[in-house]
Amino acid sequence: MFSSRKTTNASVALAYDPQFNYVTTLLHGDGTNGAQNNTFVDSSTNAFSLTKQGTPTQGSFTPYGTLWSNYFNGSTDYLTLGGQSSFAFGTSAFTIEFWVYSTSYSTQINLYDSRPASTNGYYPSIYSGSDGSLNFYVNNANVISSSASALIANTWCHIAVSKSGSNTKMFLNGTQVGSTYSDTNTYVNGASAPVIGGQGVSRGSYLLNGYISNLRVVNGTGVYTSNFIVPTTPLTAITNTQLLTCQSNRFIDNSTNNFTITTSGAPSVQRFNPFLPTSSQAYSTSVYGGSGYLNGSSDYLTASSNSAFAFGSGAFTVEFWIYPTATFPAFASPFTTGSTTNDFVIDVQTSGLSIDVNNNAVVIATSSIALTANAWNHVAVTRGSSGSTLYIFINGQQGANVTNSTSWTNTGNLTIGKQSNIYVPGYITDLRVVKGTQVYSSAFTPPTVPLTAITNTSLLLSMQNAGIYDNAMMPDWITLGSAQISTSVKKYGTGSLSFNGSTDYLQTPSSPVITLNGNFTIECWVYFNNVSSAQPIISYGTSGSASNLLFLFNTSVGLRWYFSSGTVDINQGSASGWSASTWYHVAAVRSGSTLTLYRNGTSIASGTTTQVYEAGALLNVGASPGDSVFLNGYIDDFRITNGYARYTSNFTPPTSAFPNY
Repeated sequence: MFSSRKTTNASVALAYDPQFNYVTTLLHGDGTNGAQNNTFVDSSTNAFSLTKQGTPTQGSFTPYGTLWSNYFNGSTDYLTLGGQSSFAFGTSAFTIEFWVYSTSYSTQINLYDSRPASTNGYYPSIYSGSDGSLNFYVNNANVISSSASALIANTWCHIAVSKSGSNTKMFLNGTQVGSTYSDTNTYVNGASAPVIGGQGVSRGSYLLNGYISNLRVVNGTGVYTSNFIVPTTPLTAITNTQLLTCQSNRFIDNSTNNFTITTSGAPSVQRFNPFLPTSSQAYSTSVYGGSGYLNGSSDYLTASSNSAFAFGSGAFTVEFWIYPTATFPAFASPFTTGSTTNDFVIDVQTSGLSIDVNNNAVVIATSSIALTANAWNHVAVTRGSSGSTLYIFINGQQGANVTNSTSWTNTGNLTIGKQSNIYVPGYITDLRVVKGTQVYSSAFTPPTVPLTAITNTSLLLSMQNAGIYDNAMMPDWITLGSAQISTSVKKYGTGSLSFNGSTDYLQTPSSPVITLNGNFTIECWVYFNNVSSAQPIISYGTSGSASNLLFLFNTSVGLRWYFSSGTVDINQGSASGWSASTWYHVAAVRSGSTLTLYRNGTSIASGTTTQVYEAGALLNVGASPGDSVFLNGYIDDFRITNGYARYTSNFTPPTSAFPNY
């Protein structure tokens, strides 16, 4: 939504997808025959060989691009600012606007609240009521309210409250809701406020379970005075902008104020956002690069001993992007050159995700700026020469500087993602080692495009070698067993996903974008090598426990949606109409409380389900590993549209590959 693109029947072949902003997975399976995601390449001229341990993987979730949101889990997560006077509007014009995607509006949710703890007064606040209404709240009263059920769950909604002159209006998706408020208030702002995603008076209460994107506060201008077309591109810092956030790869304020944003709980930066990408924003490695995912328990990479990693007493730079998915349990190292005398180690402490630089297990520098969990952080450690200043930069800001003359001569194996038996949990990309050059010696803007092998580059891990990647740029996919690209059997494009029926599947880490709360569409083309055994398409769970949800072909009842030991069991009723070595388009679509299963565009089963599927679980494609059931066949064009039911009646199956934007 929120696009000038014309919405059209889903069965018509289009160069673009009018609902692409709801696509959370798109796996085409195109690429080189036999390609997986577990071969790592050094893009420097050295082309060092990398050895993997565990199941590290690569994919398309990267720090680059402009389309982002922040996710809040509804139980612990919210953001606060420092109570700046910039948010005390006085009697001036103002605008507060943002996009929100909430999984439910059945309880009160405070979205923007400028009140301090335990105080009411002329503090502007915006909240949704338990009846689905939208409300502007001032001095212990709703001064503007929409009708009940105005807000729609699991849908991107644009909200704006705008004052011009003495009139304040509230808009939902560009249309005024509620009455015009004759506004003579003198607005103030509370301590450690505003609060984003929760209540100001009682911190940690009335929290959002969902996403906020592109929140902008303008003090001095009423941006909207009448109905308007909702912006279709990310907001910018127009005149009088005091805050512009929830739109970047990390928790930052993009206004000229650059206010510090504090996270409470574990909110996360996500790609899921309200905007439709343009053709130039469609995923490509040249524009967005790639990333590597480490599971925090067994995954790491090594490179053999080489003098290229021994900096001696000269200049050097080590930099990388890192997205920690948890607070590290102890000293975990994204980068270490060995485990003996004169080893160079960059590690992360358990307290506040603090970055240290070590030599021979002795800390020689600690950054005063900590990493932020569930967000992209750029880290750079640089030195000019022996006896000069060693710097640690976090997101381009100087976090440490110490005079340093250490001569790092160790040439032990390079290890990435582990120190001793402590592992790094999360994503890492663009790890570049430059021996002989101090790339950064003062504050800088972190890279906005993938790094290249500049002069003196000893190592460059761009993590761009994924064979199976997500064109929606959501979490990286792990290729388990021998799951790989096949170019010999395919429906569209140059290849498909191949599964051997005994060990193969794909798995994505736990992520909010794979949780199905409302309407959704899961679809793909599937080709079974046999129909004499169960053939799973998706499941949620791990190899250590039975799946709680399966979408599969069953030899007795045909196409089936099966949840929680039969709590939900929607199935075809028989296995008629299925043959081996045949491409079928299959879809599971929930619209409201009705879930319908389609084969080649024809409904073959339907039932009722309002279940949330599967919060906090891992998503598998091609297997139910906990049940030891695996797909023997191929999948092409696997797509999840989260928040939108693409098919509500019989349809013509897609006649070409799904669009990438």
